[in-house]
Amino acid sequence: MGDEDLYGNIFSSLIDGIVVVSRGLGIIRGNPAAEEMFRESLESFRGKRIDIFFPRQPAVLEKMDRVFNTGVSYRDLECLGFRKSNRTTFPVNIAISPVSDAENRVQSIVLLVKDMSLLKELQETSRQMDRMASLGVLVMGMAHEIKNPLVSIGGSAQLLCKELASPEQKKYLEIVISEANRINRMVDRMLDFTRSQKLSVKKTNIHKVLEDILILEKKSLARKGGRFVQIYDPSLPPIEADEDQIKQVFINLIQNAIDAIPKEGEIRLVTRINTDHPVKI
Repeated sequence: MGDEDLYGNIFSSLIDGIVVVSRGLGIIRGNPAAEEMFRESLESFRGKRIDIFFPRQPAVLEKMDRVFNTGVSYRDLECLGFRKSNRTTFPVNIAISPVSDAENRVQSIVLLVKDMSLLKELQETSRQMDRMASLGVLVMGMAHEIKNPLVSIGGSAQLLCKELASPEQKKYLEIVISEANRINRMVDRMLDFTRSQKLSVKKTNIHKVLEDILILEKKSLARKGGRFVQIYDPSLPPIEADEDQIKQVFINLIQNAIDAIPKEGEIRLVTRINTDHPVKI
């Protein structure tokens, strides 16, 4: 194999883009990696100005002219490459080197072009992970600040519940205790949000879950002159579910319904068993 063939094979085998540019900044040659990087064949870009790959970036063209005039090389120039096929840009790192003749006159320049897309994506992922780590510290601090008064609220409600004689008032306090415990468990899940959560599945009475929510939300609906209509299937058995998770789902649905309905509207809650699904709500 002759030297020319050897150099040609090396040129074609490089994984980074190589583009040879003339003094008038016209493209003389590009290797297969450059064709793949810019999504164009050599035939389509040969003879065109190099700024088709780096449009609206005069600083890059200025560096190329300076290499021709001074013979000084540049490296680690960050700019944006352009793909005409889909009109998108992508981050690249380029080095510019002169190619001189026997009299040390610069005849052409060689651009080594590295696609930095993957590196930029990894850097962005790393930044997101850093932000998540910072968020985790913030969540931990907030969670502890929330848990402390929750303990006081739950404990005080339990003591007050024992002192009250009215069943109606006790019912409201039991809701307070239940919700304080639920928020406490939500805070615990916030503390280990980076770990996979295990569901606490047990027999759950859907009607009781719904009624607990309605006690809390009926005043919000009453302010709009609306009302809840419950049509429950009394034959509905307890279902296997994580009570906290399904309660949060129903809270979100009911609150969204309250926000969406017009004044004096009606929200119907219907449960039943059918042949397609064990439970339908």
